[in-house]
Amino acid sequence: MKALKDCELLAPAGDKASFYAAIAYGANAVYLGVSDFSARASAENFSLEELGYYIGYARFCGVKVYVALNTVIKQNELEKYLDVAKEAYAAGADALIVQDVFLAPALRARCPGCELHLSTQAGVNNAAGARVAKSYGFSRVIAARETPLEELKAISEICETEAFVQGALCTAFSGQCYMSSFAGGASGNRGRCKQPCRREYVLGGEKSYALSTADLCVGERIGELAAAGVTSFKIEGRMRRPEYVAAAVDYYREILDYGKSSPEKKSALMRAYNRGDYTEGLAFGQDDAFLSRYAQGHIGEYVGKVIAVKGNRISVSGNRNFEKGDCFKILRGERETANAVCENSGKDCSLVIAKGDVRRGDSVRITTDVRLNAVLSSKKPLKKISVHFRAAPGEKAVARAEYAGVTVERATPMPLGAATSRALTSEEVKEIFLKTDNYPYFPDTETEIGGEVFAPRSVLNALRRELYAALFAAFTKRNTPSAPLPIPVSDTAKSGGGLAVIAEDFSFAPKARHFTAIFAPSDYNDERAFERFFSDADGREKYLYVPALLTSADESIVARRIEGFDGVYGENLAAKELAERLGVQLFAGTGFNLTNGADIAEVTKFTEGFAFSKELSLKEIRELNAGGYVFARGDVKVMDLGYCPYGKVCERCPAPACDVLTDYAGRRFALRRIRLSACRFELYNPQLLCAAACEDENVLIGAVLRTPEEALTLLNASDKEVKSAFECTSGASVRGTL
Repeated sequence: MKALKDCELLAPAGDKASFYAAIAYGANAVYLGVSDFSARASAENFSLEELGYYIGYARFCGVKVYVALNTVIKQNELEKYLDVAKEAYAAGADALIVQDVFLAPALRARCPGCELHLSTQAGVNNAAGARVAKSYGFSRVIAARETPLEELKAISEICETEAFVQGALCTAFSGQCYMSSFAGGASGNRGRCKQPCRREYVLGGEKSYALSTADLCVGERIGELAAAGVTSFKIEGRMRRPEYVAAAVDYYREILDYGKSSPEKKSALMRAYNRGDYTEGLAFGQDDAFLSRYAQGHIGEYVGKVIAVKGNRISVSGNRNFEKGDCFKILRGERETANAVCENSGKDCSLVIAKGDVRRGDSVRITTDVRLNAVLSSKKPLKKISVHFRAAPGEKAVARAEYAGVTVERATPMPLGAATSRALTSEEVKEIFLKTDNYPYFPDTETEIGGEVFAPRSVLNALRRELYAALFAAFTKRNTPSAPLPIPVSDTAKSGGGLAVIAEDFSFAPKARHFTAIFAPSDYNDERAFERFFSDADGREKYLYVPALLTSADESIVARRIEGFDGVYGENLAAKELAERLGVQLFAGTGFNLTNGADIAEVTKFTEGFAFSKELSLKEIRELNAGGYVFARGDVKVMDLGYCPYGKVCERCPAPACDVLTDYAGRRFALRRIRLSACRFELYNPQLLCAAACEDENVLIGAVLRTPEEALTLLNASDKEVKSAFECTSGASVRGTL
């Protein structure tokens, strides 16, 4: 285990200002995206042309740069994706962050020696997934945010582990959210999430932000993560302002260096960005603060109560020195009721209500602190360099720069002449070399001027530019990519006519035509449910549904239940190793997010069957010309939840086996509870899927929420009959996803 101070602090750089802030406040590494294939497509990101400069800048400061290319890739994007990866590698990236594990062979062929980090979007949350990642050449796993502490320890014994410690939490399990896709065709797996989870819903008769998680803040408990073997602590926030990056890095830098933080730094972090007054996340078990049900977005830090309201002005308790332009949210209980802005500075300043309802006794929270933001944005990441300048009449002027054991030297092209009027002075030389030309230098300049010498400023400026560029170049590392090699493609010929059904109740099976039965029980501990399934599905090929979030305790339950099954239907990488360990077949489910030929070329090496991503259109699927299953009808799971939306009040649990989550338009999402070693929840789209798959295609049907009669309709009826019987959507089958 590394000492806490030796662990890596990894910061987001969604734009240039955040990049500089991260380095200035002590990040050991930054992660950033380029213009394409980033899971934060809406961030400013960086162009490939400028990437080399920023990587060199970071390396000069002793900071690593990881380039995020962490989206799923469609077949028509594959060549461009690999070209972008090659350019990022050539620019000197220390690692590439990748979501699609099966692209590793193609990436390694073009970027030999490139370090690969597996994105949290791959959903690795246990040792089985980590071993698969390592087998594909990934040196580091970015653990799913839902990963418990004991699983982090197991992963860390296999490879480097990176864990989130600060920032926004996705409500759905990593890489398994399709809500944005089905709501509007914008895929979270492709960096375009519209965040429907942050909207209000009705659950259990109460209207609230029922799916909106609070921001993660592990704080001083990172010591427990380090003890578990985690070596890199990640701050989320490529969509957030530079002041947030500065405050977050400053806060955690102090903890890493000294083992604790000061109240001032925690205060700065809360004022920079704070959704829900923070949760410690799921590594330590779900806490009471995990969901931010009643106030959405940044709620800042508590600064007092409303003691008077006069017209549109309010007074706040306490001796406060606010600044003009400071912004505030007003909360009554836990709900936001108004916001306000400070119109003048000083102790007696008044706050002007921008909108909303304010009453005496309401809580006042500062969300924009003008003074603090100015301080946070003022620090620059400069490194002290030693410069020595020597000049004499009749000789070339020579400048030498030294930093971190590296020395470079440059000279003027021609000897300098003797001064006839004004001679060159040390002060003038130092002034010239103080100009750092966008390099992170803080020059300490010594001069050695022999006699009365004349040197045009243009000549000395050119000398400075050459010297500083040479020093920067000495720290700039370029990697050498290989010539493009053919991308692996699947040799699986398209074959069709197969049918597979995911369901819990298979009592319809004796009346149905041939299909493969995929059993998705709501309780994996229910002996009688398994007995009924084996009776109903007798004579059929049988698979046990294995969800994406799987702890060691869950694996033990699956192992006990696997007898009598031909295989497992798995939703992420861990299922590959689990099937091998149990000696059964693997059906790679839609959660594998298979979207291109390189994926299929790999997955067909170890599966008996696979399903295409449910975010592909039928046109895109047919162009792949492979024998996978098309998810064409039935219940569409849009989220796996690794937490309890009812607040984990187990002793008085209000959660029914299946509940309803209702949105602003009255759409009803089914919320299904399942149980392995603990409760999990699945959220299903309000509309049933009905895509026009051809008869010669392998079809996958979801009937988890269906009665036996409805399941038969899904199997036997025409598309027209299904659409008349159910409220349907074509999903991505026609339009695909952005």
